[in-house]
Amino acid sequence: MHTRIANVRNDALHKATSALVVRTKPESERPTCIVLEDLNISGMLKNRKLSRAIADVGMYEFKRQVLDKAAFAGIEVKLVSRWEPSSKTCHACGWVREDLTLADRVFVCMECGVVMDRDLNAAYNVAAFAENGGERRTVSYTGSDACGHRVRPETSGSGG
Repeated sequence: MHTRIANVRNDALHKATSALVVRTKPESERPTCIVLEDLNISGMLKNRKLSRAIADVGMYEFKRQVLDKAAFAGIEVKLVSRWEPSSKTCHACGWVREDLTLADRVFVCMECGVVMDRDLNAAYNVAAFAENGGERRTVSYTGSDACGHRVRPETSGSGG
């Protein structure tokens, strides 16, 4: 029984990682870059509330397969630092919500009023972080003119 469950999980990982790399599509339709958040998986496994779910998902194996399959297909993989506050930063204005916990499943920005799923907000931030060459992108509004500014991630302070 355990072997069957392991095989089902492994099959699901292979299908998911292959779908990301999309080797079956023509080269013009393949992604040029895959972005992963470099999570502290070993630290997550030490949390007794998270460890079982994290171990079941097989995050190490997922990352390994993505790296291997992307290298084989010639696709760049960018890793976003685990210290980048992707879940806590508003993707629209750059405001950082310091008090966001894992229990908070919805991100609410107190600056611009954005309300969305925290994981979707984090995905926007991870993609923008990779597109901007490791710089956080914020948006400033001045009168009727709105433009994006590139700023270096803050190393201390409340951010934003």
